[in-house]
Amino acid sequence: MEKKDRGNYYEAILQIRNSNEEVANCVSNAINKQKDLFIAKEVRYKDGFDLYLSSQKFAHQLGKLLKKSFKGKVVVSEAVVYIPRRNLAS
Repeated sequence: MEKKDRGNYYEAILQIRNSNEEVANCVSNAINKQKDLFIAKEVRYKDGFDLYLSSQKFAHQLGKLLKKSFKGKVVVSEAVVYIPRRNLAS
């Protein structure tokens, strides 16, 4: 994917497994059309890849597009991560 890293911030992880080059091109084209979207991290695996995206909304939209276009399976799971503030006065 071509979007540049803008830090470790991400809202969604798009996991693509057991896909072909056509699916990867579709994902790449969709991401490159977005102006405010960036990829925080990309991890490649033997059977696919994970993209850490800056927009949860876009990840949902892309999942729907991929399911419609390639008859895949979309699994949505949500996790809330809470990091407590440290008391900086101590």
